[in-house]
Amino acid sequence: MMQGYGYATPIFYPQLFLYIPAILYSMYVPLYISYYIYIFVVNVATTLIAWYSFGKIAKNKRITFIACLIYCLSIYRFTNIFSRSAVGEYTALTFLPLVIYGLYRVYEKDSKKLEFSDILPLVFGVTGIIQCHVLSVEMAAQFIALFALIYFKKTFEKKRFFMLLASIIMVLFINIGVIYVLYSGMNMEVEISSRVEEGNIQGQGAVPAQLFTIFGDAEGTSNSTGTRHDIPFAPGPGIIIGCGAMLWIALNRKKYISEAVKNNYKRGVTGLLLTLIAMLLSTQLFPWDAIGISFKLQKIEAFLSAVQFPWRYIGIVMACGSYTTIEALNILDDFYGRQKTKCLGLLMVVLTFVSVGYFCSNYLYVMDNTIIYSEYDCNDRLIGTLEYLPSHASDSLADNTNPIYDSGSLEVYDYAYEGKGVTGFNVVNNSAESSITLPIYYYKGYVAYDSVSGQNFDIVDDTRKTITVIIPEGYSGRINVRFKAPVKWRVAEAISFVSLIGIVTAYILIYRKKKVSD
Repeated sequence: MMQGYGYATPIFYPQLFLYIPAILYSMYVPLYISYYIYIFVVNVATTLIAWYSFGKIAKNKRITFIACLIYCLSIYRFTNIFSRSAVGEYTALTFLPLVIYGLYRVYEKDSKKLEFSDILPLVFGVTGIIQCHVLSVEMAAQFIALFALIYFKKTFEKKRFFMLLASIIMVLFINIGVIYVLYSGMNMEVEISSRVEEGNIQGQGAVPAQLFTIFGDAEGTSNSTGTRHDIPFAPGPGIIIGCGAMLWIALNRKKYISEAVKNNYKRGVTGLLLTLIAMLLSTQLFPWDAIGISFKLQKIEAFLSAVQFPWRYIGIVMACGSYTTIEALNILDDFYGRQKTKCLGLLMVVLTFVSVGYFCSNYLYVMDNTIIYSEYDCNDRLIGTLEYLPSHASDSLADNTNPIYDSGSLEVYDYAYEGKGVTGFNVVNNSAESSITLPIYYYKGYVAYDSVSGQNFDIVDDTRKTITVIIPEGYSGRINVRFKAPVKWRVAEAISFVSLIGIVTAYILIYRKKKVSD
């Protein structure tokens, strides 16, 4: 990236699922086809996980179908896939329904009857998000914690509390390979950890009316100057109708709530509350900028402002709103009978199809298409907001791709990237100790060594925040430079792998033992 200067994306963005298109591309599948296949795989996975998760909650195929459809065909999800190409974020949306089901399973079952298998949906749901998108982890964690506080009595029941604690420990162990590398990266001298967050993200929030959009154009971007040229920031009409139905039930609870649906009502109100909170956070109504006015709250503001765009919380609206819809439809089924509530479900389905159909039509006939066959067609200078550059480095440095050295002291030739992360060059130093500054950004972890003997050379960062290799007096040979991951990173990754195998093995053994006893 950056014409060979390098960029620390892999440290800050988990890349597990990107191996799918990477493997395809390494098999000479054109890059754009590899990406299309990845989108297809994500869509299938999202549908299957939503069907499984919502089905376990709804226990009704018709309601499961509706919830699955309004979630998978949410305008915001389509915006992430087709307008923003937000790979990490739309991949993370695949696992949110599993997190919802995981919480449902842990909290609805009698605490004394909770088993090891009951916490696995929550563990693997959260793990899936961690392996996709860091900011989605932050947002999901906030709402999981809020859910636990709402049900604090159940949360602190002895066995349930220890099972939740066990799930946290398992999540940490499975994902320590990602978490520790990210932690190490945050301690590097890079922009994301060195700059003081100024906030000012409130203007990037959605205008409340945008949440109710039905006909959203696929083109546009996020801006703080109004709604013109904005991409659609809406969960979709199906989710809005489902939440509206739950609100109507709550306002008329004496009419609709019987003993049979009492628990559905409690869960539905909780889901509605979480949905409304997520809606508020996604808009300009939430006082994002005002939080930082108080010196004591500036750290909280910096943490919250990491989401960059408040409308990211619409992903949480999608998940909580779909869950709320399930409970609302179950209550209405009990009161009116399934035949009468089919009309409401049909309205949700039709409006969802109309909404996403308009979006897709707009995408097909308005958006400009760009086909990228290989990495040579990519603009490697487009790296977003430059938040992972070394502190005080400039992206304009990438205009110069030649090493800098004193030609009177050094003779340098055959400078080239050799593949597999290695850059090499031949050098002859006939005078005193000298140095050569390479067109590579300095990140802690780079090593320089003789390609034959393995002799190590000192590396420092210059004022440009690029790598400078110290060449000793009289040296002649070829030097290779590459990034060497710390041993601790590899240990953390090994712990993740062993933990995953251990948990899966434990489940199989427990399942077999239970099956034999049954």
